[in-house]
Amino acid sequence: MTTRITSLPRFYLLISLFWLSSGAVAQASSTDLWMSNSYKYVFTKKIEGKIEFSHRRENFYASRVYVDFVGKYTFNKYAKIALGWRHAVEGDLFEESELTNRFHLDYTGKLKTNDFSLVYRTRYQRKSTEMYTSENGLLPNESFRTRLIFGYKLNKDWSFDLGCESFLQITPEEPNYIDRLRYITSINYRINKSQDISLSYILQNEIQVENPHTASIISIDYIIDLKRVIKKRRKKKKLDEK
Repeated sequence: MTTRITSLPRFYLLISLFWLSSGAVAQASSTDLWMSNSYKYVFTKKIEGKIEFSHRRENFYASRVYVDFVGKYTFNKYAKIALGWRHAVEGDLFEESELTNRFHLDYTGKLKTNDFSLVYRTRYQRKSTEMYTSENGLLPNESFRTRLIFGYKLNKDWSFDLGCESFLQITPEEPNYIDRLRYITSINYRINKSQDISLSYILQNEIQVENPHTASIISIDYIIDLKRVIKKRRKKKKLDEK
């Protein structure tokens, strides 16, 4: 009988253990590149929408393309929720692709003092090959994700993040278990008021599964604030008309 880690206290212990031992475990590995381009629009102080286009490549060969639609609601400076849908085309570049759909619901809490911040996010998500079904039959693949990020603001333009994330797999008729861990470090740069870019390194370990896989991921994220871009262009147009 296989014993699986199912509780959060054990998860935090695993963070330390797997961070130190990830290089010593013999398992399949890959070097991946993730690139994304996001467009957000702030409708009000509390409501924000985002569309994100992303492309992921595993070992510069297997390819996945994603489109995400996300709506966010901010309660106050400490808490917000988000609801999103992802449509994905995934598979090898030279074979037929597979379509998947993913829905998620997030709760994010944030604490900030001077130049330091602590962000906690918990996410429920379900993924299916059709809109409402998966390979398990009528039930989608469901999981809970828990992320903790420590942030430090270097100056008005640069910031640094360090954190980790766990994936708790929800399985029918079996105990739930953590099957994936991510360790994240990011450097973020604010180009101007309407554009930001982030460069991240992510180490992802699969655990408690057959044939576990480790991925070393370079992630590049480019974010555009559409409201600020539109406002700037309107202002420039008015100046040109004078």
